Amino acid sequence: YIVWINHPSGLPLLTISMASLYLTALSPSGVVLTSYLITIGLSPKSIGVFRAIGAMSGVIGITCFSLLRKNVPNDGNEQFASEQSTLVKSIERLRALSLSFLLLEVVSILAAAAAFMLCDTTSITSSTSWPLYLFLGAIVVSRAGLYSFDVGVLEIEQYIVDERYRNAVGSVEGALCSLCEMGMYVLSIALPKPSQFGWQVGVSASAVSFGGVCFGLFLCLYHMHLHHHHHEDDHGHDHSHGHHHHYHRHTLQQERDLNEYGYHVHLYRHRSWN
Repeated sequence: YIVWINHPSGLPLLTISMASLYLTALSPSGVVLTSYLITIGLSPKSIGVFRAIGAMSGVIGITCFSLLRKNVPNDGNEQFASEQSTLVKSIERLRALSLSFLLLEVVSILAAAAAFMLCDTTSITSSTSWPLYLFLGAIVVSRAGLYSFDVGVLEIEQYIVDERYRNAVGSVEGALCSLCEMGMYVLSIALPKPSQFGWQVGVSASAVSFGGVCFGLFLCLYHMHLHHHHHEDDHGHDHSHGHHHHYHRHTLQQERDLNEYGYHVHLYRHRSWN
C-alpha cells in the first residue's frame, strides 16, 4: 500500500476510479441481481438471456474500443508526424476513449436506477413489467462501457506504473476491487428483502458516479507530456519543459527510454498557476 499511495502520475485516483465500479449490484452475472430477479418471479429463461446479452455487450464494447484505439488521427504536418508526438497522441487518445466508455457506464447505470424507480420491486405483472425491462436493458448497455474502461485502465497503467512495482500495485488494485465487491454482499445481507433492493441500486449508482468523478479528476490533474532530458539530467530528476522546471521521479521504463531515445512520456500533476 505504501508503494501504491506514493506512486507518481495519479495512480491512486486511477485505481479508486476502477475499484468503485465493483461496488455494484447491477451486473448481469452478479449473484445479488440474479437472486433478486429470481425472487420477484422473472423466469430462468429470461435471466439466462439477460446474462448472455450482457456478456455479448461487453465483448462488443471491447471490440469497439480496440477499433477506435487503433485509429490515431494525423494532421499531416511533418512537425507532428514524428514517432514522439504520435506516442503522445496515442496515449491522450487512450485517456479520452477510456473517459468516453466510462461515461457510457455511468449514464447507463443512472438510467437503470431511474427505471428501477418505476418498477414494482416485489413482483412482476404484465402491466408493470416494461420498467423492469428498461432497467435490465440499461444494465446490459453498461457492460460495454465497463469492460472497455477496464481495458483502458490496464493500458494506462502499463504506461505509468513502474515495472518494478507492478505486482504490488496489481495486488492493491485487486484487494480494493474485492473489498468493494464484498461491501455489496454485506449490504445485501443487511437488506435482504426484495422491497429493499432499491438501496443496493442507489449505492451502485452512487459508487459508479464516484468512480467517474475520480477518473475525471485524474484526467484534469495529471497531464501527458513528452520530455527531453540533457545527459547531465539523466541521473538526476530535474527536467525542463517550456519555461518551467519540474522535479519528478522516473520509472524503470522511463529510464530505459531516456537511455535509448533521449526522451520519455510522463504524466505529472499541473499546479493551478501553470
